[in-house]
Formats: sequence, C-alpha cells, structure tokens
Amino acid sequence: MRSFVLAAVVLMSSCGGNDEGNRVDISGRSPGVAATLSAEAICQTAAKCGAVRVSCSGSGSTTGGADPTTCTGSIDPVSYDECYADAKPDLEKDLGCRAFTPDEEAIIEDCINALASASCATQAEADEDARRAQMGLAGTSRQPASCAQLNEVFRLCG
Repeated sequence: MRSFVLAAVVLMSSCGGNDEGNRVDISGRSPGVAATLSAEAICQTAAKCGAVRVSCSGSGSTTGGADPTTCTGSIDPVSYDECYADAKPDLEKDLGCRAFTPDEEAIIEDCINALASASCATQAEADEDARRAQMGLAGTSRQPASCAQLNEVFRLCG
C-alpha cells in the first residue's frame, strides 16, 4: 500500500466511485481479499476520473530565456484492467506484511475509502498543476488527509 496507494494519490484524480454506504472493509480479511476489495474501489475511481498528467518542453528556463519551459496539463484515461493488475499485487504485499492493529486497519480503510470517493480533478486543476510546474513548483497535492498516516502504519513492514 505504501507503494501503490501513495502513488495513486499522486497519479490519480479520483471521483465519487465509492459512497459511504459501500465502504471498503479490510478488518478480519486475508491480505488477498483485502487487496482485491481495495484495488477494485481505487481502480473503478481511477478509470472514471483519469489521471492528471503534466508535460513540459523547452530548455528548462522559467525566466523566459531563449527556450523557456512550457507545460500543459491534461487528464488522461486510466484503464481499469491495467490499474487493477498493477495495484492488486502491491496492495496484497503491503496488506500482508504484518498484523495490523484495529486502529491501523481503520487508518488504511479511511485512506482507501477517501481515494475511492474523492472528487475528480478538473481541467482547471490540471492547468494549475502545469502552471506550477512551469514555475518550477510542485503540483497540487490531492492526497486525502486520511492518507497522511500511511507511512507510519507501514513503517514496520521494511
């Protein structure tokens, strides 16, 4: 999950694919079942919303030199099947790395559910990421607040 969920936050702009009545629950489930449920929820959302991509060209000068950097933002399609094929093995490995406490499971579930139910990024947000990249700044973080504790939860996994 460290690898996939955090990468999903960066690469994916999620949209309302999972409402509160259909929350992913990993408590008491095997890593394989928990990974399947999590990958399905995250990838359904990714396929609906796509992924923000910023492309830049030029020499890298952001001060208007001879060949200034020009960046554009787009929302690219995401294949559910490719997302699932990438996500499930990583999720299964991460969810099986050790026994989690009920509080840690709740943190993981909250992050997965936030990823699966967040709003889709708009073209205006993709354009803002491109503008920031053109200025040499990082893009806008779309990481749900509930995912902030994942590094601590998986710290002992190695």
